[in-house]
Amino acid sequence: MARVKKNKASTAPDGFPEKSWNKLSDTWRDAAQAKQTEELEQDIIKAVRNMANTSFDMNNDDKLKILQEDVKELKGSYTETIAIEKAKIDFCVFLFNTRGVAPSKSTKDAVKNAAEADDGEEAN
Repeated sequence: MARVKKNKASTAPDGFPEKSWNKLSDTWRDAAQAKQTEELEQDIIKAVRNMANTSFDMNNDDKLKILQEDVKELKGSYTETIAIEKAKIDFCVFLFNTRGVAPSKSTKDAVKNAAEADDGEEAN
């Protein structure tokens, strides 16, 4: 899926991922920068405990498990069809390689157009 990156100036410190930076509140970021090393270590421990507790809760959420099974069942035929089509592509490429032949320009263009159409549908 193609994503358009907005031309927005990064506010994250150099070397820190913008995606992670944006998940943190301004208040928390400012407070963390003022903390001593020992306090940061405590924040790490607290965050790891929170992650473990949340993961435990998620894994024991019966309603979520039921919904995940429903989604898995509904997606099954789609994912199986996609897997079959990918296997066809893999075998065709294998045959091209064993024959020492490259795909034609029209095949490459068709693949590119199909990928672009798929990206357009995912964006909607």
